[in-house]
Amino acid sequence: MKIYIIDSFLGDSHKEWARSYKKFSAHQIEILGLSGHHWKWRMTGGAITLAEKFNQLNILPDLIIATDMVNIPLFKSLISPEYQKIPIVMYF
Repeated sequence: MKIYIIDSFLGDSHKEWARSYKKFSAHQIEILGLSGHHWKWRMTGGAITLAEKFNQLNILPDLIIATDMVNIPLFKSLISPEYQKIPIVMYF
């Protein structure tokens, strides 16, 4: 299973969690995140940048895991139509 982890604030504990999940998972994990700075902006506007980056990847994962720092409705509204059916799980 190909899984993308997306995180608007990929710093410190978030980064460690994502790297550990990738290391110990039996699935193919990729991480797409923004630096761990300016957390207030990342929570509101980070989804815009992540959606732009995700659309440029031209990939079709089986699942997206988003952290609680991602505005999922905004992210989903901005990804390309062919990605709309990808399940998104929120991790808190």
